[in-house]
Amino acid sequence: MIVAGANVHNTTLLTATLEVVVVERPAPTEEAPQHLCLEKADDHPTGWEAVAAHDDLPHMRRIGEEKLDANGEKRSPARRWVVERTLA
Repeated sequence: MIVAGANVHNTTLLTATLEVVVVERPAPTEEAPQHLCLEKADDHPTGWEAVAAHDDLPHMRRIGEEKLDANGEKRSPARRWVVERTLA
């Protein structure tokens, strides 16, 4: 477990989080590489270096990249403002 203040952005904790993984993972090989799914916030040089240092194959959407449907069309935007307005 990594403990940090509430004002610490989670991208600064990526390396520490990868180092304290409790479950033993098999060593990555050419035939069976280890995959790691991350969020757009980790798409920066520090995030890529952290993934490379642990020999993982990163899966993260690039900043500014839109999610497309099966036809390759841009989907409707997220409607977060409804939830934020309701909680406010």
